[in-house]
Amino acid sequence: MIDLRQKELAEWQNRNFPRSRYEEMTKDQLIDMILAMQFSLGMAEEVGEVAHHILKGVQGIRNGVNGFDVEQIGDGVVDSGVFGQQLLSHFGIDSEKVTEVVIDAVLRRDWLNNPSGSNLKEETVKVPKMRPSPEQGGGWLKPPEEKSLYDTVKDNVHRDSIYFEGNMPAPVIAWIRGLANEIERRMKG
Repeated sequence: MIDLRQKELAEWQNRNFPRSRYEEMTKDQLIDMILAMQFSLGMAEEVGEVAHHILKGVQGIRNGVNGFDVEQIGDGVVDSGVFGQQLLSHFGIDSEKVTEVVIDAVLRRDWLNNPSGSNLKEETVKVPKMRPSPEQGGGWLKPPEEKSLYDTVKDNVHRDSIYFEGNMPAPVIAWIRGLANEIERRMKG
């Protein structure tokens, strides 16, 4: 029975999302898609780690034998946020502004007096953009900011070592190194 359902799903997948859709994309479109997937999957992976540590804490086994491993939970939450920041930057979304918009929308909800949410309209949050996307002639930073950031990163990030106060999660270090490499590439090109 499951074999038949799996085949039906594969046929449905091929009809609705054919490979040809991707074969027709430009290299830049594919790279854009891969980066968005990378950041999204990074967030999902980190949220999975948080869930893992919460579950083991509730069960009282493995790393949770002595309760919740709050260091690992904190690391996973922050790492997920780092990937989220990368995703927002990738799409040119102003993190600070969109955070304000979303928090304002959440604060308007009153679950104690309206537990069903019946008076809430379907909320569509308008996402504030930072600048036009790179495809539209924009980018994450303007050239003077890019040069300044490049100088700061170049002075603090080295291929094999990083100089920071305290500990930095690996995704942050990887992101900074990637940023330094990208800025260096853009400045040479």
